[in-house]
Amino acid sequence: MTVALNIPLTLYKVPIITGAPEMLVCRRELRNKYYTNRDIKTWAAYFLLKSLTTSSIIKQWDQQSSFLEGVLQCNERTLRARLAEMVHIGLCQLCTATKNLTLTSYEKAAEILDIKYEGTTTILYDTATQRGCQVFQYLIRVDEIQNAKLKQLKALNYHITKNPLLKESLMQEMERFFNDDRQKLENGVFFQKRLYELQSISFKEGSAIYEIIHHRRADINRGVKGIQNDHAYKGLSSVSYMKKVLVKYNLVTVKHNVVESRERNRVSFLTCDRKTNEKQSKWNKHNKSTLMVFCDDITPVAINSATPGAAAGNIAQNRKSNGGGKDENRKAA
Repeated sequence: MTVALNIPLTLYKVPIITGAPEMLVCRRELRNKYYTNRDIKTWAAYFLLKSLTTSSIIKQWDQQSSFLEGVLQCNERTLRARLAEMVHIGLCQLCTATKNLTLTSYEKAAEILDIKYEGTTTILYDTATQRGCQVFQYLIRVDEIQNAKLKQLKALNYHITKNPLLKESLMQEMERFFNDDRQKLENGVFFQKRLYELQSISFKEGSAIYEIIHHRRADINRGVKGIQNDHAYKGLSSVSYMKKVLVKYNLVTVKHNVVESRERNRVSFLTCDRKTNEKQSKWNKHNKSTLMVFCDDITPVAINSATPGAAAGNIAQNRKSNGGGKDENRKAA
C-alpha cells in the first residue's frame, strides 16, 4: 500500500487502544538529568501511522517520508528515531529490502502495554489547526484527562444513587431553585452540573439544607497533586506547564473555579473513601471573605466526536469499542 503524497487531508480519526492513555502518561524516565516521557511520543507515532492503513503495511515508507513527517509533525531525523524506537519496542517491523513498514496489531500492542485489549477509542486529529511539535502526544494526555473526569462523574453518580434520601433531597431543592424537570435531573451529567451550581449559590447565599448540599463535592476535576501523581511528574510546576502547553495548542480550555462569599463559612466535602472530609475553603483577609476553591476545569476543545467543550458525560458516547473512522483515513492511502 502506498500513501498518496498529494491528498490535501488534514483531519484524521485516529484509533487508540482503550486504556492506553492511562498507561502512557505515567511512563517518565530519567534521561540526561531530566525526567521525560519518550514512550508516549513513540506510541503516538504508532497510533498515527496505524490509522493511515487498513492492511498494517505502508509500502516504501522512505519515499513518502515528507507525507509521514507532516502527519507526525516532525522532521525526517525524528521520524527515523521514532521508527527505530517502535522497532525496539515491537510495534513495527522494517524490511530493508522492500522498505516496507509493517505495523503490529492492536491486540499485540495491548500485550506490549500489559493491558487487556477491549477495543479502541477514536481521537480527532487535525494537522491544520492543531499545529505543534508532535502534538498528538498531548492529545493522548487530554484523552486521559477526559477519562479521569468520566471516572469521577461515575463515582459521584454512584454515591448519589446509593443514597436515595440524599438524592431525593437534592432533587427537590433543584426543582425548587432551578424549576428543573425531574426527568432531566435523572441525567448524570445534568445532575452534576446542577449540583455544582447549587453548591456555589448556597455557599454565597446560604441554605436551610446547607450540609446536605455540600455532602459530596460536585467537582469532577482533579487537582494539581492528583494530576502529578497520575502523570508521574516530579513537581507541581510540571503540571502547570503541561496545562499551559495544552492551552497553547488549543487542545483544552482551563477555567479557574473560585466562589467568594462574604460569610465566613467552613466547607468540607466527603471524599471518595467516604471516611474523611477535605477542606475546600480558605479565608481571604484582604476582602474579608471566604473563598471556596474548586479544581481547575480542564475541558477539551475537540478530541472526540463530542461537541467542543462538552461535559465529561458526553465522553461516554465515545468510549465504545470501535474501528475509529478508518474509512476517512483510507482515502489518504
